[in-house]
Amino acid sequence: MHLWLRNFHLLAGLFSALMVLQYGVSTMFMSHRGWFGPPKMETTEVTINVSSETATSARALARELMDKHGLNGELRQGRETNTGYVLRIALAGFQHDVEYSRATGVARVKTQKRPARMTLTAIHQQGGLHHEHWVSNAWGALVGIVSVGLILLGLSGIYLWFKLRKERVVGTVLLVLSLAYSVSLMVMLRVA
Repeated sequence: MHLWLRNFHLLAGLFSALMVLQYGVSTMFMSHRGWFGPPKMETTEVTINVSSETATSARALARELMDKHGLNGELRQGRETNTGYVLRIALAGFQHDVEYSRATGVARVKTQKRPARMTLTAIHQQGGLHHEHWVSNAWGALVGIVSVGLILLGLSGIYLWFKLRKERVVGTVLLVLSLAYSVSLMVMLRVA
Protein backbone atom coordinates (compact mmCIF):
# COMPACT_ATOMS: atom_id res chain seq x y z
CA MET A 1 0.00 0.00 0.00
CA HIS A 2 2.78 2.42 0.95
CA LEU A 3 4.67 1.87 -2.31
CA TRP A 4 1.50 2.26 -4.40
CA LEU A 5 0.58 5.48 -2.56
CA ARG A 6 4.10 6.86 -2.95
CA ASN A 7 4.06 6.15 -6.70
CA PHE A 8 0.60 7.71 -7.05
CA HIS A 9 1.81 10.79 -5.13
CA LEU A 10 4.81 11.12 -7.44
CA LEU A 11 2.76 10.68 -10.63
CA ALA A 12 0.02 13.10 -9.49
CA GLY A 13 2.69 15.68 -8.67
CA LEU A 14 4.44 15.30 -12.01
CA PHE A 15 1.17 15.37 -13.97
CA SER A 16 0.03 18.54 -12.18
CA ALA A 17 3.37 20.37 -12.06
CA LEU A 18 3.12 22.37 -15.30
CA MET A 19 -0.52 23.33 -14.63
CA VAL A 20 0.38 24.53 -11.13
CA LEU A 21 3.31 26.49 -12.56
CA GLN A 22 1.02 28.06 -15.18
CA TYR A 23 -1.49 29.03 -12.48
CA GLY A 24 1.29 30.50 -10.35
CA VAL A 25 2.60 32.61 -13.23
CA SER A 26 -0.87 33.79 -14.26
CA THR A 27 -1.70 34.64 -10.63
CA MET A 28 1.41 36.81 -10.53
CA PHE A 29 0.28 38.57 -13.73
CA MET A 30 -3.19 39.20 -12.25
CA SER A 31 -2.01 40.27 -8.80
CA HIS A 32 0.91 42.46 -9.85
CA ARG A 33 -0.06 44.00 -13.20
CA GLY A 34 2.08 47.09 -12.57
CA TRP A 35 5.29 45.06 -12.61
CA PHE A 36 4.94 44.20 -16.27
CA GLY A 37 3.76 47.41 -17.94
CA PRO A 38 0.76 47.73 -20.22
CA PRO A 39 0.14 44.77 -22.53
CA LYS A 40 0.57 45.28 -26.25
CA MET A 41 -2.33 43.93 -28.29
CA GLU A 42 -2.11 43.13 -31.99
CA THR A 43 -5.21 44.58 -33.64
CA THR A 44 -6.55 44.01 -37.15
CA GLU A 45 -9.81 45.15 -38.75
CA VAL A 46 -11.69 43.67 -41.69
CA THR A 47 -15.13 44.06 -43.21
CA ILE A 48 -17.25 41.06 -44.19
CA ASN A 49 -20.41 41.12 -46.28
CA VAL A 50 -23.20 39.12 -44.66
CA SER A 51 -26.69 38.80 -46.07
CA SER A 52 -29.42 40.30 -43.88
CA GLU A 53 -31.42 37.12 -44.56
CA THR A 54 -28.73 35.14 -42.72
CA ALA A 55 -28.21 37.65 -39.91
CA THR A 56 -31.57 37.21 -38.18
CA SER A 57 -30.09 37.38 -34.66
CA ALA A 58 -26.74 37.95 -32.96
CA ARG A 59 -26.32 34.18 -32.59
CA ALA A 60 -27.16 33.54 -36.26
CA LEU A 61 -24.69 36.24 -37.31
CA ALA A 62 -21.98 34.72 -35.10
CA ARG A 63 -22.65 31.26 -36.54
CA GLU A 64 -22.39 32.64 -40.10
CA LEU A 65 -19.11 34.41 -39.32
CA MET A 66 -17.65 31.31 -37.66
CA ASP A 67 -18.84 28.74 -40.20
CA LYS A 68 -18.31 30.62 -43.47
CA HIS A 69 -15.80 33.38 -42.75
CA GLY A 70 -13.23 31.69 -40.52
CA LEU A 71 -13.81 33.52 -37.24
CA ASN A 72 -12.86 31.07 -34.52
CA GLY A 73 -14.12 30.99 -30.95
CA GLU A 74 -17.45 31.13 -29.16
CA LEU A 75 -20.11 33.79 -28.80
CA ARG A 76 -19.44 35.62 -25.54
CA GLN A 77 -21.68 38.66 -25.93
CA GLY A 78 -24.35 39.57 -28.43
CA ARG A 79 -27.12 42.13 -28.55
CA GLU A 80 -29.36 43.83 -31.04
CA THR A 81 -28.95 47.56 -31.69
CA ASN A 82 -31.11 50.04 -33.61
CA THR A 83 -29.03 49.48 -36.74
CA GLY A 84 -28.02 45.80 -36.43
CA TYR A 85 -26.01 43.75 -33.96
CA VAL A 86 -22.96 44.06 -31.74
CA LEU A 87 -21.26 40.88 -30.62
CA ARG A 88 -18.02 39.34 -29.40
CA ILE A 89 -16.58 36.01 -30.50
CA ALA A 90 -13.59 35.00 -28.39
CA LEU A 91 -11.25 32.41 -26.98
CA ALA A 92 -8.55 32.97 -24.36
CA GLY A 93 -5.93 34.19 -26.86
CA PHE A 94 -8.02 36.58 -28.94
CA GLN A 95 -11.35 38.27 -29.41
CA HIS A 96 -13.35 39.42 -32.42
CA ASP A 97 -15.58 42.44 -31.77
CA VAL A 98 -18.24 42.67 -34.46
CA GLU A 99 -20.53 45.55 -35.43
CA TYR A 100 -23.10 44.57 -38.04
CA SER A 101 -25.24 47.02 -40.00
CA ARG A 102 -28.52 45.71 -41.43
CA ALA A 103 -28.71 48.59 -43.91
CA THR A 104 -25.37 47.82 -45.58
CA GLY A 105 -25.07 44.10 -44.78
CA VAL A 106 -21.50 44.73 -43.62
CA ALA A 107 -19.93 43.32 -40.48
CA ARG A 108 -16.92 45.30 -39.24
CA VAL A 109 -14.68 42.86 -37.37
CA LYS A 110 -11.98 44.16 -35.05
CA THR A 111 -9.69 41.31 -33.94
CA GLN A 112 -7.38 41.65 -30.96
CA LYS A 113 -4.72 39.03 -30.40
CA ARG A 114 -3.78 38.97 -26.73
CA PRO A 115 -0.16 38.67 -25.60
CA ALA A 116 0.86 35.47 -23.78
CA ARG A 117 0.42 36.92 -20.29
CA MET A 118 -3.17 38.00 -21.01
CA THR A 119 -3.90 34.58 -22.50
CA LEU A 120 -2.58 32.92 -19.33
CA THR A 121 -4.76 35.21 -17.21
CA ALA A 122 -7.82 34.43 -19.35
CA ILE A 123 -7.38 30.66 -19.12
CA HIS A 124 -6.74 30.98 -15.38
CA GLN A 125 -10.27 32.36 -15.00
CA GLN A 126 -11.92 29.97 -17.45
CA GLY A 127 -13.40 26.63 -16.53
CA GLY A 128 -16.38 24.36 -16.85
CA LEU A 129 -17.67 22.15 -19.62
CA HIS A 130 -20.48 24.39 -20.92
CA HIS A 131 -18.61 26.11 -23.74
CA GLU A 132 -19.46 25.97 -27.44
CA HIS A 133 -15.83 25.55 -28.49
CA TRP A 134 -14.18 22.17 -27.91
CA VAL A 135 -10.84 23.71 -26.84
CA SER A 136 -12.51 25.53 -23.93
CA ASN A 137 -14.26 22.32 -22.88
CA ALA A 138 -11.01 20.35 -23.12
CA TRP A 139 -9.35 22.96 -20.90
CA GLY A 140 -12.24 22.71 -18.41
CA ALA A 141 -11.88 18.91 -18.30
CA LEU A 142 -8.13 19.18 -17.73
CA VAL A 143 -8.66 21.72 -14.93
CA GLY A 144 -11.11 19.30 -13.28
CA ILE A 145 -8.73 16.34 -13.55
CA VAL A 146 -5.77 18.33 -12.22
CA SER A 147 -7.88 19.78 -9.38
CA VAL A 148 -8.88 16.31 -8.21
CA GLY A 149 -5.26 15.22 -8.64
CA LEU A 150 -4.03 18.10 -6.47
CA ILE A 151 -6.50 17.26 -3.70
CA LEU A 152 -5.35 13.63 -3.79
CA LEU A 153 -1.73 14.81 -3.95
CA GLY A 154 -2.23 16.82 -0.76
CA LEU A 155 -4.01 14.02 1.06
CA SER A 156 -1.47 11.39 0.02
CA GLY A 157 1.35 13.77 0.95
CA ILE A 158 -0.08 14.26 4.44
CA TYR A 159 -0.45 10.50 4.85
CA LEU A 160 3.08 9.78 3.60
CA TRP A 161 4.51 12.51 5.82
CA PHE A 162 2.65 11.17 8.86
CA LYS A 163 4.26 7.76 8.30
CA LEU A 164 7.72 9.38 8.78
CA ARG A 165 7.82 9.62 12.56
CA LYS A 166 10.99 11.76 12.62
CA GLU A 167 9.36 14.53 10.56
CA ARG A 168 6.04 14.78 12.42
CA VAL A 169 6.92 17.82 14.54
CA VAL A 170 8.20 19.94 11.64
CA GLY A 171 5.31 18.83 9.43
CA THR A 172 2.74 19.63 12.12
CA VAL A 173 4.17 23.12 12.62
CA LEU A 174 4.13 23.77 8.84
CA LEU A 175 0.55 22.46 8.47
CA VAL A 176 -0.68 24.61 11.37
CA LEU A 177 1.07 27.72 9.97
CA SER A 178 -0.37 27.06 6.50
CA LEU A 179 -3.85 26.60 7.89
CA ALA A 180 -3.52 29.69 10.12
CA TYR A 181 -2.43 32.13 7.41
CA SER A 182 -4.81 30.84 4.74
CA VAL A 183 -7.90 30.79 6.97
CA SER A 184 -6.96 34.16 8.53
CA LEU A 185 -6.59 35.81 5.13
CA MET A 186 -9.87 34.34 3.86
CA VAL A 187 -11.71 35.61 6.95
CA MET A 188 -10.10 39.05 6.72
CA LEU A 189 -10.88 39.40 3.02
CA ARG A 190 -14.46 38.34 3.61
CA VAL A 191 -15.08 40.63 6.60
CA ALA A 192 -13.02 43.70 5.68
